[in-house]
This record gives sequence, structure tokens and C-alpha cells, in this order.
Amino acid sequence: TSHSFLGASSAEYPSPSSLLTALLSTTATPIKTQLAQSTLQSLTKLDSLAATQLDPASPAHKSDTVVLVGSGGREHALAVALARSPLVNRVICCPGNGGTAGESDGFSRKIENAEGVNGKQDNETVVALVKREKADMVV
Repeated sequence: TSHSFLGASSAEYPSPSSLLTALLSTTATPIKTQLAQSTLQSLTKLDSLAATQLDPASPAHKSDTVVLVGSGGREHALAVALARSPLVNRVICCPGNGGTAGESDGFSRKIENAEGVNGKQDNETVVALVKREKADMVV
């Protein structure tokens, strides 16, 4: 099987010790330059992807529905943190609690308790909820 790293074939790989030495040296080396360029290209792609996902006019815009399983204070804190993300449209707490049901201001309007679960959070209930709500993620 042929592998590549930064465009080099496996036969061209430097030894781990020479790679480490090159990365730790203060002078620029071809490996350091390639690694820096590759890192910059990856970060640029990631930044571009994030920008398109955050732009409501973009066809790649993401607005996920998240099902959060649990009913305690930690789940409440997670629900609030998830609701702060611009990539999250709804946080459905299963089964949720009075605190998550009471969230209704600002970003917290995204938080709601699951309806029709009767306080259950077993696998069958969660899977049915995810399918019904077409959730993108389960926490």
C-alpha cells in the first residue's frame, strides 16, 4: 500500500528522528516549510468551510437540531452551551427538566423539552425522537 505525507511517497519519508530534529530546529528546512504550508492550506480550507456554514444565504449553511439526553443540571448547562452555537438551530432535551423547559430568552429560545417521551430516555425512546425530529446530532 502506498502512503503519502505532504506529497512525499513512503520511500521518501524522513526517519522520525530526522523529522523531529528538523521541526525543532530554528532554521527553515524543506520539511518545516512543507509542514507550514500544508497547515496553512488546511486552516484556510477549514476557515472557508466555517464561513459558508455560518452564512444563511449559502447553500452549505448548517443549522443543526441536537437531541440532548438527560434531565439534570449538567444537561441544562450543556443545552445552554449548545444553544449558543450559531450552527445549532434547536436543542431538544430528552426528557429535559423544569429548567430547560423554562429557557425562553435570547439564545435559550432554541432549547425545548422533548414532547411525548413521558420522562423516558431509553434507547428506543431516543432513537424514535431522533427519527421524528430529523436530528443531526445526539449528545
